[in-house]
Amino acid sequence: MSRAKIREHEFPGRQLRFELADLDPSSSRENTAGQAVDALHEFSAGLFQPLRADLRLGVFDREFGYALETPMSGQQAWFLEAAGAPRGVLSAPAWVGAVRERVDAIDRDVLHRWMIAAIEKRAVHEDPAAPVILGWREILVGAVRARLFYSAAKLQTSTLQIERGGHTIEYPVERIGDALYVSGPLEGKSVAGPFDVNVTNEGGLLRMTVGVHWSLWTDPNDPGWPELAKALERIQQTGWRCTYSEIDGLGERDA
Repeated sequence: MSRAKIREHEFPGRQLRFELADLDPSSSRENTAGQAVDALHEFSAGLFQPLRADLRLGVFDREFGYALETPMSGQQAWFLEAAGAPRGVLSAPAWVGAVRERVDAIDRDVLHRWMIAAIEKRAVHEDPAAPVILGWREILVGAVRARLFYSAAKLQTSTLQIERGGHTIEYPVERIGDALYVSGPLEGKSVAGPFDVNVTNEGGLLRMTVGVHWSLWTDPNDPGWPELAKALERIQQTGWRCTYSEIDGLGERDA
């Protein structure tokens, strides 16, 4: 196989949506952050590694724990980026004014510690008598390093061609050990990489949306589809329910 061609789906990609419901709305901020990070970890294992993450804080009802749309004063956005990301990968915060932090790599423990640290930095300014409490509201993973399910011997090329509309974008292929990887989105070339993830905290309900942007994982005849099926099975075994799927043969097709 000298060169593989893969189609890019129109933004926001082919979506998978999940819910973790019936949570105790009064659960600690640490617990809900851990549940969100665990879900991301379970889904992404073997598929992709986060290269950047955005965090938005918000306010919740102190007595009942439900998320409120009340505007939050002070710093509310944080941005985490991996120093090990390949050159050319887009690395910009989703929200203006975000506090930027840089780490060697983003794994489950790093992401969880970062979330809790951001909340604690803002929580020192909380009024214990106020009717609202601070918590995390949204996590975005917008850039990833995704594994290609081709053998290094079979893919005899240094780039992967992604067909979008009437033109082609070339993504550099990384060889790490015996595995092949590609990262995105690319600065000035694309708005989305192979995957993106959004997790929201409603207070008593967590929602996760995965955008799958390339046909490598959405076409049952392509080698990534079985790996995506395994990811869906893993996360459902942890209690999350698939509520919507735009991918043939995977998950719930009804909204």
